[in-house]
Amino acid sequence: MENNKEKNLLKYKTYEFNDLDSLSNFNFPINGEPFNLIVNLNNLKYEFFCRLKKSDKLLVLSPGAVTREQVNEFKGKPYYNRMWEWEESSICINDTGRYVNPEIRGSWLVGTPEDWHLKKTADIIKTIANNIFDYNDSNRYNNIIFHGSSMGGSISFMLSILLKNSICIAEILQSNAYKQYPAIRSYLYNGLSDEEFEKYKYRFDIIELMKKEQYIPNAYLILDCTYEHDFKVSFLPFFEELDTLPYKANNNRNKIKIRLDGKNKNHLCITNNELIKFLKNVEFIEYDEISKYQKVIQLNDEYQKTIKAQEEKYKKAMKTIDEKQKALKTNEEKYNKVMEKNQELLQFKKDVYNSKSWKITYPLRKLIKILKL
Repeated sequence: MENNKEKNLLKYKTYEFNDLDSLSNFNFPINGEPFNLIVNLNNLKYEFFCRLKKSDKLLVLSPGAVTREQVNEFKGKPYYNRMWEWEESSICINDTGRYVNPEIRGSWLVGTPEDWHLKKTADIIKTIANNIFDYNDSNRYNNIIFHGSSMGGSISFMLSILLKNSICIAEILQSNAYKQYPAIRSYLYNGLSDEEFEKYKYRFDIIELMKKEQYIPNAYLILDCTYEHDFKVSFLPFFEELDTLPYKANNNRNKIKIRLDGKNKNHLCITNNELIKFLKNVEFIEYDEISKYQKVIQLNDEYQKTIKAQEEKYKKAMKTIDEKQKALKTNEEKYNKVMEKNQELLQFKKDVYNSKSWKITYPLRKLIKILKL
């Protein structure tokens, strides 16, 4: 995955704004030339890497978490994923939360109690889109495609909830930031009681944000269900809760389409070429009202049966091992007894050879041996 570690961002022009009004009135270069964008809101930098061109689509690429080794390397610096030159206009998002607490690997843009970074980011994307596209009430934001994987998949999904009618392609979705990364609370929401923290659940949990907005986005989810941790912590709870949402606001339907993979590659995203195929065909994705979570439940049942069968095999194997160990122990005890008896006989023989009677009778025994011959 290409990121700004391989790019010198300083060589590109930088446009900086201190409010959304100035951003909305700016004449953006629509020539495909990359540029850095900084928007200062609430004394915090929101940074983006942009390539705008004459395209009818806007691809917005959400950030992933930095590695442990990269935490120090990117302190105070933007970090972008998938900085390729796309056919579409593109905007890469930086994780603003790393500027609030430089020790954090990823913030999911949950912000702080006073400042929700995801909402600010959504407002900036809206402002740019309204600036460069001519929308009406029927097509507003339906040409915006959010993409991300892992943490970025969650950010993309939540942004597509806030920018209604947009499309989301989310890979290996982490549906609940707090369950996935409990330390995030101490990094960004430290000091809150459980009751106070409960008020901000919608910033951490995708299901809670859909409930708050009463909206299910146009989303395409790519999931590898062979990775047990993601399956149990993120995928299965998400689809179980999704099916319980009680509303269909504004003729809203469950527009989530799922591709279940079984590649045994654990927590890895799709390749560049695979993503390009998705982007080229995204307008042909058919969304239906039937919840796909049932397939996930079925897969989990099969998975649990496999686990149970493996457990039975393990128990039988352990029973066989126990029996063999008992037999081995019995044989060892028999061997030890034989060896102990052998030692006793050797000692008896030694004692006989060293006895006076043996030495005194030696001439007689020799004579008897000669006579026998």
